[in-house]
Amino acid sequence: SVTTAGNVVFSGTHDVTLAPGSASAAQTVTLPDDTGTFAVYTTGAATNGAINHRAGVWTSSTSSLGSYASETISISNSKVAATSVVVASPEGCSNGAIVITGVTPASGSVSITVKNSSGSACTSTYKIHFYVLDAV
Repeated sequence: SVTTAGNVVFSGTHDVTLAPGSASAAQTVTLPDDTGTFAVYTTGAATNGAINHRAGVWTSSTSSLGSYASETISISNSKVAATSVVVASPEGCSNGAIVITGVTPASGSVSITVKNSSGSACTSTYKIHFYVLDAV
């Protein structure tokens, strides 16, 4: 058992179970990158941010995305190449329904377009979970 408010790094192969300290605790977990390292960290909301891991969770700064409105976010990521495949999955907002309508990798970044496909505006932030795969 490990309790910490900071970063925890595991090397090698481990089973990891995470539980938030409280129901409102914001947590992000990245899967192993090409070095086999896990990084556990807390994100803050940002319109554009850097997450230099193969996997991560990005939190929007938008807490009121309108009904049927779209926005494109850019995540700087040194693991992304123009030929990468980036798999993205939304974690919705309150009252809305976030869907991903486009993912465009570039060298060092990825742009992800989301849309609130609901007839109601979002009343909270949303998250995008992603994983970067190298093209073969």
